[in-house]
Amino acid sequence: MKKIITAIVLLATLTGTAQSKVKMNSDDLIGYWEPDQHATHMVIWKDVEGYYQVMQFSTNSGIPLEILEFTMYYDAIVLKTLFTSTNWTTNQVFRFIDKNTLQCEITGDGEGIVTFTKVK
Repeated sequence: MKKIITAIVLLATLTGTAQSKVKMNSDDLIGYWEPDQHATHMVIWKDVEGYYQVMQFSTNSGIPLEILEFTMYYDAIVLKTLFTSTNWTTNQVFRFIDKNTLQCEITGDGEGIVTFTKVK
């Protein structure tokens, strides 16, 4: 019985480790980010009061998206955006792959996975 319990605990520990998330250093987010496909360019900065700000604009038209929600978590950035010319609303969850790469899962009126690379 002890061996079964030990095996279950070991399996649960290994599973949790394999699924652990990369913690973001928020200052590594500051900069200009480009997607690996047609999507949106993104700029993240800190304002004079120390709050993080974000702006996205279309890779096709250059038109800025309206940011409806912007939330930072220890392991993800969550955006809800509106592209006013098409009236498309999307939810985007960005996760660090490394300090120069973000993977974004997009849901809503547009769906997919886009990888962003930090340019500067």
